[in-house]
Amino acid sequence: MDNPCFNFLSVLLIQCFLGSLAITAANLTTDQSALLEFKDSLNPNTVLANNWTTSTSVCNWVGVSCSSNPERVTSLNLQNMNLIGFIPRSIGNLTRLKEVHLGGNSLQGEIPWEIGNLFNLEIFSAENNGGLTGGIPLSMFNISSLTKLYLFNNSLSGGLPDNMCNHLSKLEVLHISLNDVTGHIPSSIGECSNLQDLSLSANRFNGTIPRSIGNLTSLKELSLRENDLTGEIPWEIGNLYSLEILAAQHNRLTGPSPPSIFNISSLKEISLQNNSLYGEIPSTISITNLELLKLWGNNLSGNIPNFISNASKLSTLSLEENSFSGLIPNTLGNLRFLVRLSLASNNLITETSTHEWSFLSSLANCRNLRYLNVSFNPLKGILPSSISNLSTSLNFFYASGVKITGSIPREIGNLSNITTLDLSHNELSGSIPATIGRLQNVQALNLDGNQLQGSIPPSVCDLERLDTLSLGGNMLHGPIPTCLANLTSLRYLYLDSNKLNSIIPLTLLSLNNILEVDLSSNFLNGSLPLGIENLKNTNSLFRMKDYHIRSSDSLGANDPSIGRRILGADNYWNSKVVLLHGLKDDSGKFNHCKGVYVGKRHSWFRRNEDSVAYIHEERSTVQMYGRLLNLASSALVEKEFKQDSLNFWEEPYWKASKWKPCADRKYSTSLGKPEKSNGYIMVSANGGLNQQRVAICNAVAVASLLNANLVLPKFLYSNVWKDPSQFGDIYQEDYFMHILKDDLDIVKELPPHLKSLDIEAIGSLITDADIAKEAKLNDYVSNVLPLLVQNRVVHFLGFGNRLGFDPLPPDLQRLRCKCNFHALKFVPKIQEVGSLLIKRIRKYYVAQRQLDKQLLGDFTPSISSKEHNAAIGSSRYLALHLRFEEDMVAYSLCYFGGGEYEKKELEAYREIHFPLLIKRLKNSKPVSPVELRKLGRCPLTPEEAALVLAALGFKRETYIYLAGSHIYGGSSRMHPFTSLYPNLVTKETLLTPSELASFRNFSSQVF
Repeated sequence: MDNPCFNFLSVLLIQCFLGSLAITAANLTTDQSALLEFKDSLNPNTVLANNWTTSTSVCNWVGVSCSSNPERVTSLNLQNMNLIGFIPRSIGNLTRLKEVHLGGNSLQGEIPWEIGNLFNLEIFSAENNGGLTGGIPLSMFNISSLTKLYLFNNSLSGGLPDNMCNHLSKLEVLHISLNDVTGHIPSSIGECSNLQDLSLSANRFNGTIPRSIGNLTSLKELSLRENDLTGEIPWEIGNLYSLEILAAQHNRLTGPSPPSIFNISSLKEISLQNNSLYGEIPSTISITNLELLKLWGNNLSGNIPNFISNASKLSTLSLEENSFSGLIPNTLGNLRFLVRLSLASNNLITETSTHEWSFLSSLANCRNLRYLNVSFNPLKGILPSSISNLSTSLNFFYASGVKITGSIPREIGNLSNITTLDLSHNELSGSIPATIGRLQNVQALNLDGNQLQGSIPPSVCDLERLDTLSLGGNMLHGPIPTCLANLTSLRYLYLDSNKLNSIIPLTLLSLNNILEVDLSSNFLNGSLPLGIENLKNTNSLFRMKDYHIRSSDSLGANDPSIGRRILGADNYWNSKVVLLHGLKDDSGKFNHCKGVYVGKRHSWFRRNEDSVAYIHEERSTVQMYGRLLNLASSALVEKEFKQDSLNFWEEPYWKASKWKPCADRKYSTSLGKPEKSNGYIMVSANGGLNQQRVAICNAVAVASLLNANLVLPKFLYSNVWKDPSQFGDIYQEDYFMHILKDDLDIVKELPPHLKSLDIEAIGSLITDADIAKEAKLNDYVSNVLPLLVQNRVVHFLGFGNRLGFDPLPPDLQRLRCKCNFHALKFVPKIQEVGSLLIKRIRKYYVAQRQLDKQLLGDFTPSISSKEHNAAIGSSRYLALHLRFEEDMVAYSLCYFGGGEYEKKELEAYREIHFPLLIKRLKNSKPVSPVELRKLGRCPLTPEEAALVLAALGFKRETYIYLAGSHIYGGSSRMHPFTSLYPNLVTKETLLTPSELASFRNFSSQVF
């Protein structure tokens, strides 16, 4: 007889087993559904498209790993798969997940709150996506199993909760650098007791560094750089006995650096540069594992501490831009692994002013030394012949402005791998040693501003890799070597302010890559070389002040070359911009050329077919403030060898560096699209690139305001800019329409039934005369909307500055910002050439800016941290848009010192280009030019701009990029500017002819 109890238990066990199978199946189905939803949230063209299908087990999908019992998804590894999309909320259903790796993609939007449901999660990495926004979900801080969180290089905002460590006792890595996280570092951070890596760099954290951070005794890396932290560095950091990397540079930290830091024997890297630390560094400590010490850009004082010489593993020592004093210790030679040594811009000295640099001899022991900079210290002394014993690895040697005397030792030729040798602005005398020609790898040789004598040694011509040869400001005499033509890589040649006394060698014309040549203030004579107009590089700048031109009598009356060489006549120089400051003629027959910067009238670096600038008409230099220019020139000379203040190049309002556009393209504004359109708005924008952008974004705002569809704007042809480019030639049309798709409908052309309308005849043509400048919203609602509703189309002609900024509803302003900062993306060819300009303007690669990525897209220059360190302090330049174009000058009605010629010329220009202005002037009381200037309505002349720069403290050698083009008056206006600031470049001087070829006659495409 069957046992009923046994039967009951058997049935129960079978039911439980079958039930567990059902649960497992349901959970796998849940995992599969969640992952399919993830796939649907991504771009379709990925490896997941054909792999993540229901025809195969979810555990066999790419990037998916499962456990065996129960069979559940436990790991999701989708790193670097070029995924575009967002993280769906369904990820929270993958409750067995232990690891999520989503880094290196292009994911956007917020991290869903449901991530907090992953109660088994140990590692979550979504770094290097760039587009993740919003705050870090608070639910994530409740996952007690979490050990590693990587979210760096995104656009996350918000702050960290004060109680963030309550449930994160296992957290080992918190890496959220390169985001937009704000607020204070939580004071309870010390409760995350297992943290080994805390990286909060490049955010917007403010306040002080909490003292509780000293409780993180397992911490190996602490990175707080590039925030807005203030106050002193807490001494409790000295409790972090396992710390290997301390990075708190580029903040606003003050006070002394705590001695406790230098007692952490495990430290390998200390980076505290660019703060406001002061006081002395203790000497009686031992920190033998240190490999990198960067303290530059503070106000630290005292002697270089002795412990540094005992840090035998040190490879980088950067103490520049402080107030260190005393001797450079010879014991630095103990640092056998030293690669980079920078002591520039301090108050360091040597034993005596007549003594050889003994510290330089000691550095011969540093066989890995590649970079040595001792510039701008009152060292004095003499370069020792033992300079030949420096490491053969040495690439960069800077000793500028250190008051060294004596001669250049011939042994300097043994620095076989040197690429930059800078001994400029010293008191060196004697001749340039012939052994200089042995520096076969040198690319920049700067010996300017000394007292060197003799001739230029022919051995210089052996430096085949030379890019820059700067010998100006010495007492060199003799001829310019004809063999300089051998320097085929040469781009910059400065031989000015010497006693050179030859003709200009014809061989210089074969230098295909030359960009600048300065031969001014010498005793050169003879005629300008025939064929100078055939130089191949169209971007060169020649300075030949005080060049003595051969008398026309000696050339013969019928010599046709006089016009080309001197006056230009009806010929033009189809390649170089040529400076002939102080042009002199022995016979006095060409005195009217004196002071002329030869170039086409109204053209400064203007291209005309194959030319950058060409000679068309001579005009005397226009100068309004002679006395002020002289004072400014003297002040700049006096300041030339003084060090810039530490904060001169810094943004004075610190928050400005963290500002971002008020619109975020990942979100639609709250305005939204109307259900029914009132019609179509057409815009034909006038002006240059800036005016066109303003008109486009104003049109977007007006179209949204009036519930209208926007036709892609057109650009009017300007007689000033002479650029036929249309919207699609400059901006990506489809991208523009896509970004704004949630806000308004944009079409490429009118529908057929409206194309045939005579817009003007039906009264729908609206000119700038019909809409007030900086018009209010009510003007559009009252005057434009009725026309739009009636005719279904209106056409704004001109539309320059026809929408005010205040008052304006925030949502409408957000939309206008969204248009300007997100929707208007340059076409790839502009992005590519823009990237080249940025590289060459900055001279070195530098860290990416947010704006770089927005403007240049995939062409944004990238850089390794090593390159970034090498570029610090080398990429400073000033971008200047003078806005002194002919249309601006004429429209202002001001007087700019050009006499009757200027008055008649501008009056004629106004008659042709500004008839409405002329009409208004006839019907109103005129305002005198003097009164206009008092009211601040006159654009600054280049001369006035130069005086402003000098008053602000910019040095003479400041590197200046001149944006725009077509400076009114050309050379006659620019000469006062370049007399104060000669280091001027434009897009034409930075790009090669082939790189600029596709932009010829399209000034709005490259500004």
